[in-house]
Amino acid sequence: MNEVHRTVLTGVVSFSLLLLPAVKLHSQENLSAIVKASNSAVLSAQIDGLIEKVHVEEGQSFQANDVLLTLDCSVQRTALKKSKAQLLFVSKENETVQKLAKLNSASQLQIAQSKAELSKARSDVDAAKHQVSLCTVLAPYDGNVIQTWVNAHENVQAKARMMEIVDNRELATEFLAPSHMLPQLMSGLEFQLNIMETNKTYPAVIDRVIPRVDAVSQTVKVIGKLTSTYPELWSGMSGVAVLKQ
Repeated sequence: MNEVHRTVLTGVVSFSLLLLPAVKLHSQENLSAIVKASNSAVLSAQIDGLIEKVHVEEGQSFQANDVLLTLDCSVQRTALKKSKAQLLFVSKENETVQKLAKLNSASQLQIAQSKAELSKARSDVDAAKHQVSLCTVLAPYDGNVIQTWVNAHENVQAKARMMEIVDNRELATEFLAPSHMLPQLMSGLEFQLNIMETNKTYPAVIDRVIPRVDAVSQTVKVIGKLTSTYPELWSGMSGVAVLKQ
């Protein structure tokens, strides 16, 4: 075959390839992701007081309604006793007024005043009970203590951080996806989550997409959830969310 024929044949083959229909190959997006706990909190002091005891230390687990920490409650309990005594006194006075009212020996003003004082005394007792309850910090759910900022016998002020807790049973994952993927980022879409710390892959689904595109990075935040519970997974782990396109 001479050089001219070879050139013509090459051109025909190249032109024929251009006419072949395009075949779209499946691709995937690998997006950096982090694992987050659905339940996590920093517990703060609700009142000023002295730390009596830290019942659960860092790294230890607890169950819902377990006592995590207690404050000295002497002042609050004294106030509660005082308010209960006042309620008892006012209740007796109210009984006397009610008896006089049946005999038409009490004025409407006396009756109204007695009822108001009784209502106030009951409210004072409820308020004092609430103050006493603030001396005990209960666990809102099952979990673990991640960090503590206080020790027994230390004084704390209201709103001061005392303890950070987390529940690693219900975990979610977050990642940023390019905004051009929005049409496929539907709730319920399955994807794979490769976690660096465990070197394992876990099935997950998209739960929701935050309805805002970042104007600078042209990305959207996606919240996913794992389809099962995995004891080896902790909040804060990182990896890659693999989405097929």
